[in-house]
Amino acid sequence: MTNSGVLHAVDGSTGRLRWKFSGTGNTTTGSPAVHGGTVCLGTREHWVHALETASGKQRWKRRLGGSINDVQVQGDAVYVHCQDRFLYALDARTGKQRWRCEIGAGTEGVAVVGDTVYAGRSHPSKLLALDSRTGKPRWEVPLRDPSALPWSEDEARISSEIHISGHNAYFTALGLYSFRIDP
Repeated sequence: MTNSGVLHAVDGSTGRLRWKFSGTGNTTTGSPAVHGGTVCLGTREHWVHALETASGKQRWKRRLGGSINDVQVQGDAVYVHCQDRFLYALDARTGKQRWRCEIGAGTEGVAVVGDTVYAGRSHPSKLLALDSRTGKPRWEVPLRDPSALPWSEDEARISSEIHISGHNAYFTALGLYSFRIDP
């Protein structure tokens, strides 16, 4: 991505430009998400764009309820968190909405592993796990600042992307602490 919102596909072996896509305006958010033959990206104007990785041809675009915070592609689904407090699951082929789940404000990261979508929320601070097929919550873990005094109501704020390895979720809170949650 460039500051002008243009997505460039570059051949990793030769460095040659394969294609570029400029249909987003200049307000893209986050990094593009790639899985299989699809690359997806979001904009501040509430759009999600899905492109063919081989050609850059737009497969579909969909307008959602808020500025796009994070986009993840896994299997045949695109998972999108918007500033409208919702996490959406879209069909990767068509962009049609499969489900949406209200997860609240301040979501900092989304990760998908197998049939579980993990979302970190900052207000109040929690790690949530959702069923990737239905969007139904499986569990949530409140996160308290481990250095806070017992009478303090201070909470840890998730401040990074969520990374999944094996059965563990890793992220940082306030940039000071690393947590490991065993789902």
